[in-house]
Amino acid sequence: MSLKSRITLLSIATTLAVAGILVAVALVTQARMNHRVADAVLTGNALIWHQLVQDEHENISKEIEAFKNEFELRTAIKKKDLEKVREYADRYVNLTGDSGRYDALQVFDAEKAALYSSETALDLQGLSTLLDSALSSGEPVNGLLAAQDGRVYAVVAFPAKSRRKLLGVALYAKGLDTVLQRLADRSGSGVAISDVAGDLTANVGFPELDGGLERILTPSDSGGVDHLNTAENRFVVSSQPILDVQSNAVGKLLVARDDTEQLSELERLRWMALAMVL
Repeated sequence: MSLKSRITLLSIATTLAVAGILVAVALVTQARMNHRVADAVLTGNALIWHQLVQDEHENISKEIEAFKNEFELRTAIKKKDLEKVREYADRYVNLTGDSGRYDALQVFDAEKAALYSSETALDLQGLSTLLDSALSSGEPVNGLLAAQDGRVYAVVAFPAKSRRKLLGVALYAKGLDTVLQRLADRSGSGVAISDVAGDLTANVGFPELDGGLERILTPSDSGGVDHLNTAENRFVVSSQPILDVQSNAVGKLLVARDDTEQLSELERLRWMALAMVL
């Protein structure tokens, strides 16, 4: 082989090696950028979500003062007079039909025995932990709990006292439909909640995605960001676990943002950069 041919082969090999290194650097940089974007999306959604849930707890608690102010109701709880508890709870406390502040109400004595339940009764998982916390602290306690049907509720446990003696606890629960609507309005995205089995239990404008959703629905104790498609659009879909009062994952919060134009532009820029490197 002539010297000229050797120099030509060496030049081609060197060019390919440099191009390969540059392509690898570009791919690594793109991966790091995607990771940072995913972290920013998850962090932003989590902050908004926690603030909206806290606002919902405060809305439930607002103006619910019957256990502090109604002597007859506190006396009925103290005597465990179920008929009177129901009468006064329906009259003074159970305001669902008028205000919609909560979906269900239950009343327990100091030994956690049920004294009253509104027509909408919820079998909430982790309820005992919330009651224990309210009974031990003597202060209102709130958190998220899942019902047997997989739906997640904002719950407030409100202690009833008489002369500083703890008589019982009222438990108010409300679904997260309002929270999801506010999150959708605030973020401009479709949002949903899935249960631990991966089935959607609440939905506000969440798109019908063409497969791939199962990748981010399981396992329920992890979160992430993925790009998923509909027939015409591309979405950045984030998922993160919803934790109950025992820090157990009871579902996932899903946020789907339509980024068709931005994703297409980034895809074009990526391919242009790779072509320029080559």
